[in-house]
Amino acid sequence: MRRLELNSIYEISRLLISTVELDKVLELIINSLIIIYKIELSFIGLREGDKIKIIQAKGEYGQLLVGKVWSIVNSGFKLTHFQRLKIDPLWPL
Repeated sequence: MRRLELNSIYEISRLLISTVELDKVLELIINSLIIIYKIELSFIGLREGDKIKIIQAKGEYGQLLVGKVWSIVNSGFKLTHFQRLKIDPLWPL
């Protein structure tokens, strides 16, 4: 697994140097996470003030997450909750 992680880091850094297209870089990161850790869903969110907005997702129901926003201030919600969470397509973020 360590070799896969290092290869992914190399590919991501190579892509960062060769392109300015953020979507391609994020897609490579998400694909790498799915392959390395054998997970079913991966997503990336960007902080916008006191909220997080999902900007890229892949996996079952991943596209339903893209564009979702939730508050990170006084919500008691931590991103680590997603490690144990099964995403329901009707689940409101």
